[in-house]
Amino acid sequence: MRRSIRERVVVVSAVVAALLAAASGPTRGASVLPWSFGPSALAAGTIVCGVAAGIALVLAIGLRDRPTAVVAVSALALALSSVVPGVLVTVFVAVAQAALIAAGILVRGALGRTLTVLAGLWFLALLATSTVPFTDASQTVLVLWLALPGLLQGAAYLVATVLVARPFGSWLRRGTQYLRETAEVR
Repeated sequence: MRRSIRERVVVVSAVVAALLAAASGPTRGASVLPWSFGPSALAAGTIVCGVAAGIALVLAIGLRDRPTAVVAVSALALALSSVVPGVLVTVFVAVAQAALIAAGILVRGALGRTLTVLAGLWFLALLATSTVPFTDASQTVLVLWLALPGLLQGAAYLVATVLVARPFGSWLRRGTQYLRETAEVR
């Protein structure tokens, strides 16, 4: 496969994996929210996310694209956390969070810092919801408290989607420039 085709496959599969991982955040909190998805839709999303992340991981390693490979590791770990039993769920979610933090560190600039902060907040919110008891809180506070980790997960993966989709911008600029150079003006 030519390098340019591999780059496009990596970007597309990484974008799909990150978008599905972003969507899974709010859907995991759906048990406390007024809407929900069926188990078959969640299973299909998990499978597609895992396959796309696996493809992105293998090809990104071959292309030596570390940020995309780390985002793919994160999405793959998150997808696997849905199918493993017991304490392994916590391990895979922690791997997903750590990989997102690492991806944010690998990328310089505001995008990397934003990703690092959101992934860190996701970790802290998930840790807090697991350890801090809320016995005297109202129903609204409990719903927001339990939905917060999923919302932060969704926000972190949306930033990761922007991170891995950056090559689309250069492809679009090159295509626009080519069209502008080859256009006949009458």
